[in-house]
Formats: sequence, structure tokens, C-alpha cells
Amino acid sequence: MTVIRSSGGIQVNLTETNLRQALQLLDQAPGRARAAVANAMNESVRWGNTQIRRDIAKQAMIPQKYLKGRMKLWRANRNKLRAGVWAGTNPMLAKYIGAPVKTATGYKFGRHDFPGAFEATMDTGHTDIFVRSSVSLEIKPAKRWTHGRPRTSSPNLPIVRPTVDLSPSPGTVERVGEQMIERFNKSAERLLNWEMEKAAR
Repeated sequence: MTVIRSSGGIQVNLTETNLRQALQLLDQAPGRARAAVANAMNESVRWGNTQIRRDIAKQAMIPQKYLKGRMKLWRANRNKLRAGVWAGTNPMLAKYIGAPVKTATGYKFGRHDFPGAFEATMDTGHTDIFVRSSVSLEIKPAKRWTHGRPRTSSPNLPIVRPTVDLSPSPGTVERVGEQMIERFNKSAERLLNWEMEKAAR
């Protein structure tokens, strides 16, 4: 099992190294046996996909349906004994989890409050919800705005669209990955035994 982390997502893979012992029980893993192993891998990654999606949805306080496009599965077959699950963890724009609701302090999307959020109309005529952010490599907000000061020092800039963090809880990926291996071992043993029983008839 391998866990791959990147700036935009996480990936958990089951590879052929996870099933060498199972394949050694058979004579060079005939086609039907390899198909059984592939099915076991696919069962495991489907389960892992569900667990990771549930955890991210719980952490982000959003319905799982909003993560549908953020999850991908790689399925194994008898010619390619490799399967995995990928989850995109880049922040999601808050507007995708519900219509904005104005509150006394800002705006709310779903179960997420954004104090200080405001509605603004861009030069193109497009209207959206924004929050002020002081995080920038180039812009350092001044304590107060004075005439003649460069615009990049405005305390009102930069502004960004509010987002929701989609990071899984600590340790979730590793825990789910280990459980995927356990489930794979059990499923592979069951399916391989069934194939060997059929072959012995």
C-alpha cells in the first residue's frame, strides 16, 4: 500500500506487492485467479473511497454529495493488478455548498459562517461574495488608509472568495489504507478459495 500526498490531493494505492503471497498459492496466477484478486482489490478501494469521503465531509461539515467530483477510483483487472483511490483536497469555493445567506456579521453558506464577508460587483458586472484577506506575499495591509499611499498597501486588500477546507482528519488516510489492506486480504482469500474449489470439481 502506498500513500501519495500532493498540494492538490491524496492518493492511496493497492499494488501487486500486496498480493504476492496470495498469488504464490496458485500456479503463476491463472486468468480466473487474477480476476478474483482484481475483484478483491476493487472491493477494498470502493470501501476506502467511501470512508475517506465520509471523513472529509464530516470535517468540512458538508454533505457527501458535494465531494462526488473530488473522488476518483482506479480499478484493477486481470491484466493490471493495481487499484487506488484519489481525493482532491484543494479548498472548495463556499458558494458550491449552498446559497449565500446574509447574517448580522457577514454571510453564511450552509453550516459555515464567514464574518466580515460582503457582496461586491466586479468591473464585468458579475456579483459575488468576498472576504478580506491579509495573507499575501506582496501586500502588507496598513493600519489605516491615507491619501497618496500606494493602492497595494490598502487595508481593504486583497479580497478573496470564501472557501471551505477539505483536508481529512489527521491519520485518516493511513488508517484507511491499512484497513484497505486487511479487507483486501480477507476478500482475496475468500475469492481465491472459491476459484480453487471450482477448479477442483
